[in-house]
Amino acid sequence: MQSPGNATGARYDSAANRFTIWGNTYDNDRAATLYVTNVATGSSFTHNHGWIGQTSQSTSRAIPSTWKSGQEIRFFICDHSIYDGSERRCSGTAVAWV
Repeated sequence: MQSPGNATGARYDSAANRFTIWGNTYDNDRAATLYVTNVATGSSFTHNHGWIGQTSQSTSRAIPSTWKSGQEIRFFICDHSIYDGSERRCSGTAVAWV
């Protein structure tokens, strides 16, 4: 999935139980936050990804080990000001399964 304007993106790899988050902008003033919720348990986490103005930087984040196979997860990503979180642009919500 991608944020509006393709400034950042995220992908879930169910085989590895990991998210990869990347930046697609040369803007030093932008960062990204991934929001993930386990529908079955209601538990959630966020992952912050900052970048220094070059494309193709990525970070990854494993899902919690307590999340079980077959559970539905929902996630979306926002890019925003690296300083105060303003100017937020968010993707729609995607669905995947652990």
